[in-house]
Order: sequence, then C-alpha cells, then structure tokens
Amino acid sequence: MPRIFISYRRSDSAAVSGRIYDRLCLAFGEQAVFKDVDAIPPGANYPVMLNEAVARCDVLLVVIGQHWLDAREGDGQRRLDNAADFVRIEVEAGLSRESILVIPVLVEEGGMPPAAELPEAIRPLYYRNAASVRNDPDFNRDMGRLITTIRDYYPQPDGELAALAQPTPPPTAPVSKPKFVLPWMGILIGVLIVISVLATLRLIQRTTERIGEGNATATAVVLTQSAPLATATSAP
Repeated sequence: MPRIFISYRRSDSAAVSGRIYDRLCLAFGEQAVFKDVDAIPPGANYPVMLNEAVARCDVLLVVIGQHWLDAREGDGQRRLDNAADFVRIEVEAGLSRESILVIPVLVEEGGMPPAAELPEAIRPLYYRNAASVRNDPDFNRDMGRLITTIRDYYPQPDGELAALAQPTPPPTAPVSKPKFVLPWMGILIGVLIVISVLATLRLIQRTTERIGEGNATATAVVLTQSAPLATATSAP
C-alpha cells in the first residue's frame, strides 16, 4: 500500500485539500495518507521533522491553487523564496529522492508555475506532469484518474487485493447459555391442570349434594301432604 503525503498551503487550498484527503483515505486507508504535520512537538526541529515525514512516503502530492506561487509573508516577502517555508521544505524533500513519485495537483483554477518563477531548489517540479482536480461535477472523476495513476505506479500485492475483495463477515451474536425455562413452564401448567380438575370435581360434588338435598326435600313435602289424606280415608 503506497504512503501518500499531501503538501498544500492552507491560505491557498485548505478546503479542496481536505476533500482530496478524504477521497484518498477511502481508496487507500486513513493510515496511508498524511496531510498535516500538526503533531510535531514543541521544540522539535521543524525542517528535519518535515524531511523525515516526506521521506517515509512513496507519493508526494503538491496541491497548487491560484495563490500557491505568490503567497507572501507579513513583510511582503514571497513565501517560496524563504528556505524555511514549510511547503518549499516538503517539495524539496520529495524532489531530492528518486524513490518518491511527485505529482503537482492543480486545483481551484491554479496553473503550473513557470520554471523561471520557481526557486532553483524546487525548479524540477515544473517538469513533473501535473494532474488537475476540478470542483464538482468533475471532482470525483478527476480524483478517480489520480487514484488510478497512483495504483498503477504502486500496484497492490495480491494479499492486499484479496483482503480488499473479501467481504467482511457480519458480526455474530454471542451464543447465550440456554435457560431451563421449559421444565418450569411444564410444572406450572401441570399444577394449573390439577387445580382445574380438583375444582371441577369439587363443583360436581357440590352439585350432586344440592340435587340430593333437593330430592330429599321434595320427598318430605310429598309425604307431609299425603299423611292427612290417608288419615281422612281411614276415618269411619
């Protein structure tokens, strides 16, 4: 996987450089793309740290907007003429190493600076073929071409291609220990059935008792009414 360093001037192309960074992260992974050197600790040698950061990369993208060439310090001096200018340091570090692919990236209608207007230390930048990254609706198409150029120059090993092609398996839910729910449910249902049977039997028993009591009462009434009749019949 190629490591990519994005060199840009914040006063010239901060917004579009952010979009380029996001698009490259999608293509190569966030760990492979470097845009800012804000992590340089206080007291560190700034030029040395920049040189080391660029040296660890395979590709240096020099983002050039309309004001990249003529950006000036507070005293009116052109920044590129200052040997301590961080953009100049990054470009010098990239051009000084044959192993690094240096690509000027023209944005925001910026053009390739003339060789005569570049400091001698970074004048070879003029002879590097530039890539254009325009705003929408051309942004994605232009970035696609730039990404293809980088991939063609640094083809991915078969192992990385296979890893990218293989879909990530969906996360599996942890297997929980089965709970003994069914036996308890069976016992509860059995108890309810027994209670229902006992209640039914009790109801039948009480109904039978009531019927028996009713029959006994009816018999007593009949006997009571029949007794006077028998007495009257037997009188002389």
